[in-house]
Amino acid sequence: MSRKPTLCKQSAAVVAHLKQHGAATLDELLPHFADEGRSKLRKRLSNLVDGNWLDIAWDARGAMLWLVAPRARTALPTLPQAAPSVPSAPPVLVPPRRINVMQGTYVPPPMTPARPGALDFQRYASRGFRC
Repeated sequence: MSRKPTLCKQSAAVVAHLKQHGAATLDELLPHFADEGRSKLRKRLSNLVDGNWLDIAWDARGAMLWLVAPRARTALPTLPQAAPSVPSAPPVLVPPRRINVMQGTYVPPPMTPARPGALDFQRYASRGFRC
């Protein structure tokens, strides 16, 4: 079973740039992909070599060139296209319920005893004093 190779948007842009402009060194690619930085771009290029998208060659001066692999020339990486955004009306949201707890005077409901005679202890004067 073969697996379809996938590329992220940045990797596809690197491969598309190399297809359009031909082989290039890391120093030549860096101005076009400066937002990644040198180390990240070098890692991306080596990952693309491992994924069989790019090959490595050397020029007459001995500098390393990155070029699109012949086996990858037919597989054109397609950049993910963003769906055209249609401006829509903002959703109508119901504001949250706001209860002003500081307004008015709170009067708790009167306490009712659980059973008849449960509050009889309150009638004795010795309540709250040591015996």
